[in-house]
Amino acid sequence: TMMILSLDGPDHRLAQISVPRDLRVAIPGFGYNKINAANAFGGVDLAKQTVSDTFGLPINYYVKTDFSGLKGLVDAVGGVDVTVKVRLVDREYPCDDNQYKVCGLDIEPGLQHMDGTAALQYVRCRKGTCGNDFGRAARQQELLALLRPKLMDPYLLLSPVKLKLLADATEKGIKTDLGLFQLLELANSWRVNSANKPVNLVLSTGRGGYLRSDPSGSSDLLPIGGNFSAISDKIKAVFSSEGITPTL
Repeated sequence: TMMILSLDGPDHRLAQISVPRDLRVAIPGFGYNKINAANAFGGVDLAKQTVSDTFGLPINYYVKTDFSGLKGLVDAVGGVDVTVKVRLVDREYPCDDNQYKVCGLDIEPGLQHMDGTAALQYVRCRKGTCGNDFGRAARQQELLALLRPKLMDPYLLLSPVKLKLLADATEKGIKTDLGLFQLLELANSWRVNSANKPVNLVLSTGRGGYLRSDPSGSSDLLPIGGNFSAISDKIKAVFSSEGITPTL
C-alpha cells in the first residue's frame, strides 16, 4: 500500500492520494515495473525517489508501518467505529495466524466497533465484494480519518495504559525519518485542522481516476494519455480542487 500525504499549512487541510501498487512506472536503476517493486528493490529511499520522479513532486519524509503497527495503533486508542457501507466478502482472505492459508472474510454492513484485527481486515481485503485495490485504498483513507481525532484526543495523554500501548505499537511496527520536533509539529497541525475533512483522491481506472488497464492484458495500470503529467498537475493543485472524493 502506498499513499501520498500532503499537509497545507495556511488552510489547515490534509490531502490523501492513494497510489495503486500495480501502477507501471520507471524505477531508477531497474527499468519499468510496478511501483510497489521499488521498495522491494531498494527500500524506502528508492520508493521515495520513484514516487518523486513519477509525479514530479518532492517526497520530504516517510512513515512506514506493517500489519502489527496498524493493529497496535487501533487497539491503543480503544478501537474505531466504522460504518460498513456494503457487505464485504473475500473468500480468499488469508488467516490471521497464517498468511499462506485461506480463511475467508465476511463483514456485515452497518455501524461496527472494530479492534485492531477487524480494522486490518477491513482495510486489507481486496477480492470478492471488497472492491479490488481501489476499494481497499478508499477504506484505508477512511480508517486514517477515523484514527486521526482519536490519536489527537487529549485524554489519550492522560492514560498511562493507552500511552504504553501507543508507544509499543509505534516502536515495533512504525518507522519514519521525521524527527521528534517535526512529529510534534505535525501532531499540532493535525489537531488544528481536525475540523477540516481530508481531501481524498484514489488513482484508479474509474471515472476521473486518471488510469487505464494495460491493453496487452497484464495486470499493470497505465496513465491515461501515456504520461503522468495530468496526474502530477492534479496532485499539485489538490488543495484548490473542490469536491474530490475517493474514486472506486
